[in-house]
Amino acid sequence: MSTLPHLLLERPVWRPAFGLACADDARGRRVTEGLRVQVAALAGTAQRPALEAVAGPAGVHALHRAPAPGAGAAIVRITDRQGRYLPTRLRCTLPLPAAGLNTAACIGGDVPLFLHPAQPAPTGLATVRAAIWNTRTGAPAAFALLQLFDADTGRPLGRGLADERGQVLAPVSPAEPVDTDGAASPPLPQPAAQRRWRLRVEIRHDPGLPRHADPGFGPAAAPWPDLCELLAQPLQPAFAGLGSPPLPLTLATLRQGEPLILAADAGGLVVVHPA
Repeated sequence: MSTLPHLLLERPVWRPAFGLACADDARGRRVTEGLRVQVAALAGTAQRPALEAVAGPAGVHALHRAPAPGAGAAIVRITDRQGRYLPTRLRCTLPLPAAGLNTAACIGGDVPLFLHPAQPAPTGLATVRAAIWNTRTGAPAAFALLQLFDADTGRPLGRGLADERGQVLAPVSPAEPVDTDGAASPPLPQPAAQRRWRLRVEIRHDPGLPRHADPGFGPAAAPWPDLCELLAQPLQPAFAGLGSPPLPLTLATLRQGEPLILAADAGGLVVVHPA
C-alpha cells in the first residue's frame, strides 16, 4: 500500500526562554556536565524563586518555561556538583537574545569558570599557586584575581580567582621558554629540566567588593560577588611576604615540571595594600 501524498504546511520549532553555557577559563573548553545552573528573574528589585536550567548535550543550560513574563533581568548562580570550580554569580537580561545565548554584559560569550584552589594541576598545564593577604584589613584577600602574563611579550598566560581564604590556583599555558641566559625569542635548545618562563604578576583586589545574598535562591545560598564586579576589581601593588621593607612582586619564574608557589621564599604570602 503506497503512502498518500502530503504537503508540509508548518513545522513547530521549540525555542527555550533562557540559554547559557559555561567554559573552563584555563582551557577555554565548554563544560558539558556536572554543573547546576539556577535562574531567578527580577521583578523590580525583588527576586522571584529560582528555576533550575536543564543541561543539553552541547553544554547549553536551558529553561523550558520563561522565568518571568516579558523582558527584564535575571540573576544566575552556577555551582559545580563535582567541586572542580568556584561558584559563579552573574546578572543577565531576559528573554533569550535573537542570536546567541544569555550572558553577562562584561563577557559576551560563555561564562568563564575558575578552578577551585584545592584542585590538582590540570593535565598539560603548568600551575601557579598563591596565598594572598590584605594587610589593611588583616584578612585573606578573598576573591582577588591573579593574572599572569609573558614578561617579554605581554601575552596573557592564565589567571585564577582566590577563594574566601585567599587561596588561588592559576593554570598557565606558556609558549616557548626563554633560554638560560634570559634572552627572548628564539630560544636556544635546552634540556627540559632547564626550561623556564618569566611571568609578569598582576593582582586585582577590592576588599569592599559587594557580596550578594540573592533571596530568590533560598536561605542556603551563600552571599557571593558578581562576576562582572570581580573582573573589574582595581589593580593593586603586590609584595612578597610581610618583611620590612616590603619586596615588590612583579615578576616570577616558572620552571619546567615544577609548580610555582608565589612568594615561597618570603613566608609564602603574597601581600596587597589596597588604597
